[in-house]
Amino acid sequence: MNAMQTEMTPTEIYADFAADRRRRPLDGFARENWPQLVRYTALRPDMEGFITFACLPAGAELAQIRAQTSHFDALAQPFEWKVYALDQPAGLRGLLEAEGFCAGPDEVFMVFPIDPHFVAPTSADATVSEAKAQVRRVDDLAGLRDIVAVQEQVWQQQFPWLLDQLADSLAQQPDQIALYCAYHGARPVGSGWVDLPPGSRYAELHGGAVLPDMRGQGIYSRLFEARLAHAARRAIPFFAVDASPMSRPILERRGFVHVCNTYPMRKPT
Repeated sequence: MNAMQTEMTPTEIYADFAADRRRRPLDGFARENWPQLVRYTALRPDMEGFITFACLPAGAELAQIRAQTSHFDALAQPFEWKVYALDQPAGLRGLLEAEGFCAGPDEVFMVFPIDPHFVAPTSADATVSEAKAQVRRVDDLAGLRDIVAVQEQVWQQQFPWLLDQLADSLAQQPDQIALYCAYHGARPVGSGWVDLPPGSRYAELHGGAVLPDMRGQGIYSRLFEARLAHAARRAIPFFAVDASPMSRPILERRGFVHVCNTYPMRKPT
């Protein structure tokens, strides 16, 4: 059992993470930080807004939900209300569903204490599995296109905004993101990146994915280890991730702490 499991409850971990993230601006969004929630309104027409970290006052829950819906409706902007199972009220998901929101696939919010002395077993460019794949740090547009191609193949949907978002992050804040792609020969077969917000205690994992025909060969683990080594060099104490059902068992074996389920809630237009 690691130090986080013995010293912090899931509720305490969530509260610490929420307090950390509430301070964080996001490029491309107007942020409004209130005690009852944080609202991010997208500044680009190809992006969605979102709401998170809700603590709605008793008796005012429906008024708050309807006020946020009205805000985005007035802008004709789609948005996601990200619900953590530890949000308040405890029945927030049900209240949103009663207002016409639908839940997307469940994910699990997980946190991992980073060993500051961790060093990846091999360099980021080293072979993962003999003659199978190599994990490389991405720093150009061609590599970003490869990452997007992996994401779209794994999830079987288009992400028209993702290339521009990653390119903007890499160009404007290269010290706050590290992107990796796994290759089988010249073919991109896996991806993953990590956000490193300045002054934050949490590096955030995103995009960890491997094409179905290349799974079970250690590629996901090497993508994780490359990002772990990068965060360790930056002396960041924790990883945070919203894990899909596919990733959760791998991360649990790695020692990630299950904090709570999360539910992406959207209202059909």
